[in-house]
Amino acid sequence: MLERAGYLKNHWQGLHSIPRVVWINLFAFSLIVSVLLDLVPEQLNLFQIAIGLLLLNSFLLWQMTGAFRTLKRAIKNQSDIVLVAGLSVAMVLVLAVSLWRSYEFIYPAPTKINLATTNEVMPLDVSQDQTTIFLEGDINYALHASFLKTLEMHKDIKTIALSSEGGIIFAARAIANKIIELNLNTKTNADCFSACTLIFLAGQKRQLGDNGQLGFHLYATKSMLTASILDIEEQVEKDKQYLRDRGVSEGFITTAYSTPPEEIWIPKRIQLQNAGILAE
Repeated sequence: MLERAGYLKNHWQGLHSIPRVVWINLFAFSLIVSVLLDLVPEQLNLFQIAIGLLLLNSFLLWQMTGAFRTLKRAIKNQSDIVLVAGLSVAMVLVLAVSLWRSYEFIYPAPTKINLATTNEVMPLDVSQDQTTIFLEGDINYALHASFLKTLEMHKDIKTIALSSEGGIIFAARAIANKIIELNLNTKTNADCFSACTLIFLAGQKRQLGDNGQLGFHLYATKSMLTASILDIEEQVEKDKQYLRDRGVSEGFITTAYSTPPEEIWIPKRIQLQNAGILAE
């Protein structure tokens, strides 16, 4: 009987029996982790996501290392071929599911966000004639949920008025996709920086007020760990292609994404017009 205090160490060294490894160390523990993940709040910042992924992958490393060493020992001792095959299949299944849950942790599905109840989601302000939504503040998944809720409540929305210094690009993309789907217009008479510009460009008509400014730069992450997990270049290329699809000139795109994350490039109105950003 293995001592309880050395349970984790014994698995790591491959000393457990194959049935124990399969049913407890792989399947049961993975089920517990999956249940815990479903309890994690949706609105996590990049640092929290990075810490969560570090813990998940450390646990997965413990599972896979112990299972592999158990498998290696079983083959060496010429154990029952059925047990060896079962352990191999279990390792593949747990690895696949764990990697998928890690992906979901980074990119939560919009449908999951929409499960919030009416009491939890506060609608955004709308104009007196109920044709304009005022989308303001930090762009995150909560704002996306509020945006969808407001669209449900007001069926005559034509325009989205923006005022934001940026936020989470994945939330901005989700909002932008909905604007494109509904053929809505966008406008700003304030600062619309970073991720906010993705939403602005979704508009069928795009208007810049006298006090409006659009600001562009490269993306930033809050930790080196997050940067190692997310492929920043891949995300930048996605949004470069998005700008091309929205009719923005290649020269403008190059300049916008050449600006360092700690800086902000605010083009003049004539530059925005010539580049195809404004569609008034």
